[in-house]
Amino acid sequence: MHASMRIYKTNVEKLDDELLGRVESEFATILKSVAGFHAYRLIDSGNYSVASISFFESEVGANESVER
Repeated sequence: MHASMRIYKTNVEKLDDELLGRVESEFATILKSVAGFHAYRLIDSGNYSVASISFFESEVGANESVER
């Protein structure tokens, strides 16, 4: 199992339903198309930032997710 972790600065103080919906419909859809995809989690880390972690079967999938 391999993972890719990202931290994003946002212009919103907290995650809301609108932002979560956009992440699910846009970004998560891209990740789900990567071979070996297992899971995606988004974490509200406060202070106008979010962290995400994606899990893949192989390093190849994790690397491909970074490029997409």
